[in-house]
Amino acid sequence: MLAEVSAMQGELQQAAQLYRWVFSELESNPLDRDQTLLRRGRALAGLAALALEWNDWRQPKTCYPRRRRWAMRLALNAFGA
Repeated sequence: MLAEVSAMQGELQQAAQLYRWVFSELESNPLDRDQTLLRRGRALAGLAALALEWNDWRQPKTCYPRRRRWAMRLALNAFGA
């Protein structure tokens, strides 16, 4: 993911913009359910990592529970539950 590369290169603001762009693209051009959940989860994890880097402790508390819920939905969907 381009955002991950930007973060590794120290371009944290650019990475955050790219993660947010993922959300806007998924809303306007949805993929199948599994791909949408995976991409949202990765973007949320990336935003949470950036928030920790910036010492913004409020952001990860909201990102990680959402990512966990999406991961659970994906797992339940994959196993037909």
